[in-house]
Amino acid sequence: MAVLVSVQDLQPGMVLAQSVMKNFNILLSSGQCLDESHISLLLRQCPDVPVHIEEEDLDHAVNTKDADWKNETITPEMSKPLKENLETITQKANVLLCQNVNLKNEQIREIEDLIAEMLAFIQKNPLTLNILEQSVYWHEYLQSHGMHVLNFSLLLAYQLQDYARRNMQQEDTRDSEYAAKSLTPLATAALFHDLGMTPIQHLYDKTEPLDDKDIAAIKAHPLVSVELLPDEINPSTLQGILHHHENYDGSGYMEGLCKNDISVLGRILRIADSYAAAITHKKYRSSRPPVVVLYEMMFGDCQNCCDPYLLQLFAGALRPLPIGAKLKLNTEQWGVVVGMHPANPFNPQIIIAFDQKGRPMPSSKLSESFYLTEREDIQVVSFGKIDLSFLNTPTPDISLDEYHTELDRILAEIFPLESVA
Repeated sequence: MAVLVSVQDLQPGMVLAQSVMKNFNILLSSGQCLDESHISLLLRQCPDVPVHIEEEDLDHAVNTKDADWKNETITPEMSKPLKENLETITQKANVLLCQNVNLKNEQIREIEDLIAEMLAFIQKNPLTLNILEQSVYWHEYLQSHGMHVLNFSLLLAYQLQDYARRNMQQEDTRDSEYAAKSLTPLATAALFHDLGMTPIQHLYDKTEPLDDKDIAAIKAHPLVSVELLPDEINPSTLQGILHHHENYDGSGYMEGLCKNDISVLGRILRIADSYAAAITHKKYRSSRPPVVVLYEMMFGDCQNCCDPYLLQLFAGALRPLPIGAKLKLNTEQWGVVVGMHPANPFNPQIIIAFDQKGRPMPSSKLSESFYLTEREDIQVVSFGKIDLSFLNTPTPDISLDEYHTELDRILAEIFPLESVA
């Protein structure tokens, strides 16, 4: 099976189970036997990107039918059209964002046409959707926060579509053309949600604490963003932008809305914006690992900021602990993630697969897989350099009945009934 390890834990002689890609290009191909020069290359080019390594000794012991092999089938040729479209959208959007003037309808319409083209391509080539998950590693191509928010917003929206197909038997009810049109308002809102921050960019460079006037200007940026956009733009786009800093518990701005009073687009943008900001390095703050960010969004001090049902779906899509992840345990042994709990993506199903010296366990000593919460004697210590001890604190599981009820209601809002044939 493919075991996911930190680049820092790579050793000469290990064999890549999947190609390592950066910015849509292959650094090292699947099947490559690693030597010191390969490991040095990965440490320089992508030190924070986990790598899939072949562990044939575990093939007989672990059921890999649910393993995450999908990235292996994505080639640079397949991703080239998406890459080119994203670059064009980014360049055109960045030009508009820097103008600091009211935008005209024809300017936005041109961007929306490009977005619809990209969305139709993704619908027809669903494997390329996995590329969006890697956007945190695209800094050489896409440096725009708006583009990162676009990627994660679409990832969540497409996850809603997948949920509909799995649970509502609607495989053939949303064609590519309709989906592209229905998600265009969300994508446009994601690109321009921070348009109102352009006039006050100087605040990012302030070394002294922000004063009340500065804070008021920042809190006004959703409204300023809407005012800088043409009146002819889709009302859902404007509403999503206006609501993207509203919190699920009513503590946000601009209007202090809560729960379902916040538009679905606003709730999606709240998740994508918060996640993208936290995992991206800034001049005044270092980035944080995705697994840590997702955990804090779901169970930390800010757990009431985002829609918990959409956030659950988002975390499941990003797989904070992917199948195959090699985790260090408190027993000095190593576990491998073989599944994810349906109601809690931070309750991994693992099998103890490596002994204290890092050697694969013989089949005679392998026990059945178990969810982390089922074994009080087993605790997760780390994944590579990431401290995962927080996973050993019990967290509540969302009621699956309640989860499905809420997602069905959300679906009806983001994909209206006229999408059903």
